[in-house]
Amino acid sequence: MNMLELDRKAQAENEFNSFVGLKHENLTEITNRFLSVSSNLKTYDEKLGNHEQVTKHLDSLPTQWSLQIKELKQERNFFDLKLMDVINKLKSFDLDVKRKEYNQSMMLPTVSPQNVALITSAANSLRAVFGGSSSYGSVQSGGGSTSVCAGSNASITTQILSDTSALSGMLVHNHEALIGEVVEESV
Repeated sequence: MNMLELDRKAQAENEFNSFVGLKHENLTEITNRFLSVSSNLKTYDEKLGNHEQVTKHLDSLPTQWSLQIKELKQERNFFDLKLMDVINKLKSFDLDVKRKEYNQSMMLPTVSPQNVALITSAANSLRAVFGGSSSYGSVQSGGGSTSVCAGSNASITTQILSDTSALSGMLVHNHEALIGEVVEESV
């Protein structure tokens, strides 16, 4: 090897030894860079053992991967894992995290019991005011059947009562479901 090749080999070794994933990079970007650095080092007939590559790649990941790295390193067959097996397991972890984030972003905002009580109270107040009034007849929400005697204001009120009652029921149901999920996750 001439002096230029020795210098490039030393640079490739240094790049491999100092390789770290950056916080702003995703797993695919880190992995692609790592594979490129490893491949570059191999062009200089540098023999990299599989376990050396696996360990270096795991150690180069940002701290948010520490739990997954710990799990991988505690596997019985960790020393036998091929680099591509480790990369595939990391991608699986990454996919699980993205799936959970997506599912959480699709959830309805949480509703406090006080807000549910307030909506229910408002619906009950509307029923009391308009349901007992002789000029508007009987107003029943939820069932869809309404007998109203006095014009368009009554039908608007009936629709408001119905919508409020339905919303109140939905909020109570969603709140109970969310509480149930929180209890299940904490067990």
